[in-house]
Amino acid sequence: MIDHIPEEEFVETIYACLLGELPWPSLMTRIDALLPNAISNFVMVESRGSRANVELSTNCPADAIEAYNSYYHRVHPWMSKAFMQPIGIGMTSDQLMPRSQSMRTEYYNDFMRPLGVTCGVGVVPVRNSEGVLLLSTLNASAEPEKMHAVADLLTRLSPHLQRAFHFYRRRAAAEAAEKEAMLTAIGVGVVLVRQGRFVRSASDKARTMIEEGCGISISPTGRVMFSDDETSGRLELLLKRDFAGNSVFSTTAERDGRRFRYTLLRLGSDYISEFLEGPTVAVLIEDNIQGRVRQQEALLSAYGLTPTEARVAARLVKGETVDEVAFAHGVSRETVRTQIKSIYAKLGVSRQVDLLRLLL
Repeated sequence: MIDHIPEEEFVETIYACLLGELPWPSLMTRIDALLPNAISNFVMVESRGSRANVELSTNCPADAIEAYNSYYHRVHPWMSKAFMQPIGIGMTSDQLMPRSQSMRTEYYNDFMRPLGVTCGVGVVPVRNSEGVLLLSTLNASAEPEKMHAVADLLTRLSPHLQRAFHFYRRRAAAEAAEKEAMLTAIGVGVVLVRQGRFVRSASDKARTMIEEGCGISISPTGRVMFSDDETSGRLELLLKRDFAGNSVFSTTAERDGRRFRYTLLRLGSDYISEFLEGPTVAVLIEDNIQGRVRQQEALLSAYGLTPTEARVAARLVKGETVDEVAFAHGVSRETVRTQIKSIYAKLGVSRQVDLLRLLL
């Protein structure tokens, strides 16, 4: 019989994961070792349990994860009840539903049994307006005492998980401020937009451009509005949680004799940060004439690019293609490709989207 599981090693693992010394599956593997045939998962559950996605798993086959995300989350008998549990309190599946009742469900017979598991234990360390983040361990334990001991361990680990996720929020905010300052220095306005097209933050440069009439506005409720439907539609698409297409969209607009370029970039993030903050799209606003010289100077100074490389990099940041850069500079596509390879090597990136993200 297990009455108590010491948490010290698990706590050390949480902070090692937070600092990047270990991957998050290391924590999940430690939990797996406590129970037979265990499969630990981080699951994002949207509001009221209407949708759930396995974001990280230890031993679950890829096809089972796909089946869960596409269908079985809808017939999961514990999910809606788990969603309503108090934050930070470990629970067993038998507390949510008697095992005799669970065994009669489609979820148990068609999803759990093929995986060799019969029950689960978990905790909800974080809840926000989007839903909850659930740490869940499916397993084949027939010992209620062991299950309750693991649930108690998860309760004691939950405050440390909450601190770790709070740190993620603070770090993301600090990184966003640093990148915003860099882009402002090279004449680019930045608006960070969250789901619903609500403004998360906007640089002073962006607000000045908006006030001057660049074709973008912010409604009294804080929503970003574009003057053309195509850009608005693309922003909505980029803000979807399950978006899987091209993460960059660029277009231009002319207002009162000034030509502006808008670049929409869905920011890459780990699954925990995306749950905590939701999908974020950076809207870059550039006055093509006024911003060009300062942008090139900043690239030269910050990364040691040659003048030609700086001009090419500046055009890539604006979303131009290799053909467009070659035409503008009067050189061949092969010459531009060679210049791009040199730029990427100096900046430590491998794709145009990575160049954008570096500056973001």
